[in-house]
Amino acid sequence: MIQPRLDKDYIYVFMPLSNKNWDFKKEELLLRCDVARYLNPQIQKVIGVAVGKILINNTEAPIFDICYIDIPEITKDFEDHVKKVQKELGYFVNPRFSEM
Repeated sequence: MIQPRLDKDYIYVFMPLSNKNWDFKKEELLLRCDVARYLNPQIQKVIGVAVGKILINNTEAPIFDICYIDIPEITKDFEDHVKKVQKELGYFVNPRFSEM
């Protein structure tokens, strides 16, 4: 996660793509964005970017998946959802933040 700036209302989540998460990359990115939103209650918008490489005609090419969520309010259902994701998948249990 990139630490949100004080003057911004969004946060970035970056996720590397690999053979391990290729088949469910979109779902994983969305779940990671949900958890990031929950962990940053002052931020309502999350921009997720998955970055990887794909082989096209024997040449590696970059590939990206993008996710955008805008959740103005954290509901009890959303909180339960995120806590389940963290418990079962371990997403951002010990998050690392970077600054832009």
